[in-house]
Amino acid sequence: MSCRLLRHAALIAALLLAACDGDGPVDPGAGPARLRVFNAVVSPGADPIEVRADSSAVLGAAVPQSESTAFAEIGAGTHRFEARLAGATRDLFGGSARAVMVGGFGYTLLAVGTVPAFGTPDVRPLLVADDPFPPSRVPGGTAYHARIQVVNAAPFAGTTGTGALVQAYITEGDAPASIGGVAPSLTIGYRNASTPLELPAGRYTVTLARLNGAVVARQTIELGAGHARTLVLASSGATASPSPDNHRIVVLADRDF
Repeated sequence: MSCRLLRHAALIAALLLAACDGDGPVDPGAGPARLRVFNAVVSPGADPIEVRADSSAVLGAAVPQSESTAFAEIGAGTHRFEARLAGATRDLFGGSARAVMVGGFGYTLLAVGTVPAFGTPDVRPLLVADDPFPPSRVPGGTAYHARIQVVNAAPFAGTTGTGALVQAYITEGDAPASIGGVAPSLTIGYRNASTPLELPAGRYTVTLARLNGAVVARQTIELGAGHARTLVLASSGATASPSPDNHRIVVLADRDF
């Protein structure tokens, strides 16, 4: 499997400090991990997918396109994952998706890519570790900042269905009339997650655009103090004209600190 699937797990496995969320301390290495599944597969029938762990255990019900499961517990340790279109037998990951789950931590496993009507599927796993440590506190106060990360899981952000580099423009309040003159906050490659970004609590609009400035998707979100959120860019179908009409940003709640 690619190094991408393991890089976040390897990073947090090295962390030996405890962190606190609303439910109490996270003890690295203790107890089960938490895992949710996101379907970022574009197929002719917009098929749901099933993800299996260790060949047999289905992780929740079949997941509709551009949606995720809730977090569920999974045993700490190494697991092998398979992704299948609902009712099919072919493993879209090709039998090589393995990752180490660290007890007490949360993960999002995304199946990202395309299944054409004819031809070979191009679907790969992307494992994103949810940071279990709180954001920094507001200077001079006790409240936390909020934190977001952005995942580029949209194959048709590129007109060929092989993805594109996108930039995230984060502005306060409702959607701006234009992003002209606004500096991008994040740049995210296809099948990658951004670095985490801390923001004061408040209302923001996240605009994702290609390098040529063409807007692909836009979402206004409310971030409370201590909110940790993952924003996933997903394609709703095959298209040669990427736009907000065929892309969306899905907001996933990680933790509330």
